[in-house]
Amino acid sequence: MSNQRQFKILVPVSSPDQVANILPLIAPLARERSAQVQLLHIELSAYGGTTRFGGEKEWLVELEQTLLAQSIQTELLQCAAHNLSGAIREVVTEQNPDLLLLSWRRPVGPFATDEAVDLQSLLLDVPCDLVVWRGRDHAPTPRRILIPSAGGPNASLAMQLADALADAYEGEITVLSVLPTSADQAAITAKQESLRNDLVERLEKIDIDAEAVHIELIQERSPTAGILSAAASGKYDLLMIGASREGVLHRLVFGEIPEKVASQADIPVLVIKRPLSRTVTIVRKVWEGVTGRAPRLTEAEKIDTYREIRRNARPDIDFYTMMALSTAIATLGLLLDSAAVVIGAMLVAPLMAAIIPLGLGVVQGDMRLLRLAIGSTLRGVLIALAIALAIGVIVPGDSVTAEMASRASPSLLDLGVALASGAAAAYALSRKDMSASLPGVAIAVALVPPLAVMGLSLSQGQWRIAAGSSLLFATNLVAIAAMGGFVFLLLGFQPEPDRRERMLVFTRMWQVLIILLLIISLPLAWLTFRSFGEAKLQHDLRQTLEKEIAAMEGVEFREYETSIDEEGVLNVAVEVESTRTIAHHKSVDLQEHLVEVLNRPVALVLKVIPTTRLDSLEPPTPEPTPTETSAATSTPASGAFHIQPRAIFDPGFI
Repeated sequence: MSNQRQFKILVPVSSPDQVANILPLIAPLARERSAQVQLLHIELSAYGGTTRFGGEKEWLVELEQTLLAQSIQTELLQCAAHNLSGAIREVVTEQNPDLLLLSWRRPVGPFATDEAVDLQSLLLDVPCDLVVWRGRDHAPTPRRILIPSAGGPNASLAMQLADALADAYEGEITVLSVLPTSADQAAITAKQESLRNDLVERLEKIDIDAEAVHIELIQERSPTAGILSAAASGKYDLLMIGASREGVLHRLVFGEIPEKVASQADIPVLVIKRPLSRTVTIVRKVWEGVTGRAPRLTEAEKIDTYREIRRNARPDIDFYTMMALSTAIATLGLLLDSAAVVIGAMLVAPLMAAIIPLGLGVVQGDMRLLRLAIGSTLRGVLIALAIALAIGVIVPGDSVTAEMASRASPSLLDLGVALASGAAAAYALSRKDMSASLPGVAIAVALVPPLAVMGLSLSQGQWRIAAGSSLLFATNLVAIAAMGGFVFLLLGFQPEPDRRERMLVFTRMWQVLIILLLIISLPLAWLTFRSFGEAKLQHDLRQTLEKEIAAMEGVEFREYETSIDEEGVLNVAVEVESTRTIAHHKSVDLQEHLVEVLNRPVALVLKVIPTTRLDSLEPPTPEPTPTETSAATSTPASGAFHIQPRAIFDPGFI
């Protein structure tokens, strides 16, 4: 006796009209899989949660009897819930069906609504294999079935369901392939041959006769337009479509072809979807949440923004002049080691106006704008390098200033700054009331200074400095273009889905930007971890020196310098003040302790500055001087000048 689990089909139904629409689908699918059909009726309730109840409705019992009469095992499930899609998910979790069959009736009239299911929620996160019927009431019997060829995970399931319907109603199956309007006859013939061979191979695996399946080729500007055109031809009763082969990014931004076709086709559509990976589902939910809360531009605002960005991207005499002047200012500021002068160069540099259009061109799929932006950026870079190189040759000296060195070791933090700056620039350019923020954005991200450092270091033969500054500029360039494009996407910019060439540019250029970001992140991550290691080394070294030298009597720590030789030995030169001679073994003990703490070879130079320390000396306290009076005679101190009192002449004395 086989213990194989019986195939289950869960069918949520809400009204007799809905039953009439999907009944022609239920029986063939159930017989094809020898399945049990679970009819689920959900009534809306004002209270939260899902509650089971009995007392089946008459039309529901009639549907059950109809299926039982066709030898299809049937079970009735009823519940009351506040949220339909949530209730369906709960029942799916409880019953664990193999297939969920939904009816999504197209509204009739401007005020009609689909009371059956919040389909968007279920399509975003499919709980199990899902088949959705979409159409109006009183649809014809599905005899002529059209299936667009897409391959992918749903191809075999779609063909099996189509074969079951064709057998039940003596129908026929046609596979459709949409070619671009530019395809010539040779391309059409080659496509027909490859499609036939692929079809034969796939149908053999699921035991379906390939000779009974027809092929139709159509030329249209996009797959969606081609499918809708074939559906409107009047040759088919049912369009059966599965998940397409678009990449994750395309599906996130534009949705999927089945959902678009289902909402626009003139004939009933059967959409087949299988659960996506959990990662893709989570990313899609996050994307929906972010885009749902982001401010959206009106069509007029998008047109104005596009025109302004495109106009600023054109290189003219003003662009070349300001590029040359900003580079000269930045180069001189670097030589003077003046941060204020370098900041001034950032404010007048026009290079941001050439880089931001890269992001907009990617989002719009606009190859002409991309070419314009790339050309302007390259011209600006060449001008900056030439001027910085010339100044470096003219001005004597080859010293590396602190401002130059600070731009030679970029890290992941610089990538973060560039990403945030690109987002701020795109947002400020799109929102007219935010244009005052652009000078701050120009200061935040350094575009011209790294180019100036590159030119100066090349003129001085400082290859390591040149490599570091070029990495910083590449980081800024790619990050600004990518993040600017992402913000434009959030604000509502996107290519027209029906223009195949623009969709191709959109998809491929996003892939290029993401790959470039990943490539740039690798050396940045290495430099970041190295800088963290150096910072930890310096911290441990200083702490150890301060602690050990403080324990030496009469010795005071002043400063230290470090360098690493070609063999990886850490050279430490320590300067101390001492009132006495430091014994050799004390120096050896200090070196050994450094080796132990730092866990690496250390060469130590101890510079001792002889110091004489005197105790504090107080100044002498002055003695008070006695005050003379008329009745007293002062006794002069030794060596003091003294005036004797005069004798008064008295004539009577003679």
